[in-house]
Formats: sequence, C-alpha cells, structure tokens
Amino acid sequence: MSNQFKQKIKKIQKEINTFFSQGNIDSLIKNVEGILKEAQKDINNFVEKDIKDLKKNFEKERKNIEKMIDKKFKSEIATAKKFMKEAKSDLAKMQKKFEDLAQAKKKSTKKKKKTVKKKTTKKKTTKKKTTKKKSTKKKATKKKATKKKTTKKKK
Repeated sequence: MSNQFKQKIKKIQKEINTFFSQGNIDSLIKNVEGILKEAQKDINNFVEKDIKDLKKNFEKERKNIEKMIDKKFKSEIATAKKFMKEAKSDLAKMQKKFEDLAQAKKKSTKKKKKTVKKKTTKKKTTKKKTTKKKSTKKKATKKKATKKKTTKKKK
C-alpha cells in the first residue's frame, strides 16, 4: 500500500516536471486532482483496513475480558455458596446443641421439682431420756444429781 503511494507521488513529480517543460497548466491540474482522488481512496482503504483490524482486535480483547470476568464471578459465587453452606451447617449444629441443652435444662428442672416434693418428710420427735438413780449401799458417797437433757424442737 505504501509502495503504491510512493509510486503515485513519483508520477505526480514527473508530471509537474513535464508541465514546466511544456507549459500546460490545465492538464496538470486535472492530473493532480485525479491523482489526489486516487491517493485519498487508497488512504481511506488503508485506514478502513486498519480500523477493521482494530475493531477485530478490540472485539477479541473484549471477549477475553468478558470471559475472565465471568470466570472470576463464577469462582466468587462458588466460594460464597460454599461459605453459606458451611455457615448453614454450623448454624444447624449450634441450633441442635442449643435445643439439646434446652431440653436437658427442662428435664433437670422437672426432676428438681419432683425431688423437692419427695424430700419433705416428717420430722422425728425426740423423746426425753430418763435416767435411773443408782443405789449404792456399800458406798457412802454423795449421790450425783443427774440433769435431764432437754432438746428443743425445731420448727
């Protein structure tokens, strides 16, 4: 493409040189306009090809970026789902432990209420003990006075 452009410039240069040698301006203007139109078409074609290539490259890059983003989102979603699943299982375990503890607590309070009722028994009354005086015939000692033990009743 650039080789053709160089050839056209050389052609214009030759025509300009022949024009000055011949002195014909109108034919030179027509030739220059024709060559400029062809050069403009070539440049437009060249730019359009470049633009098409750029568009293709841009589309490829866009698709690659979209794939990377999709892949990253999928991996992040998978890790989030995994975390949620683990959190749910941990929560279920903790809930089960809590329920078991609550049931155990209910059972222990019921047992305590029953045992409290069983523990209430009648109090035994203590009887006063009476002691007999010993008679000693042979000894001439003073008799000891025995004190009676008194027990207070507990209320």
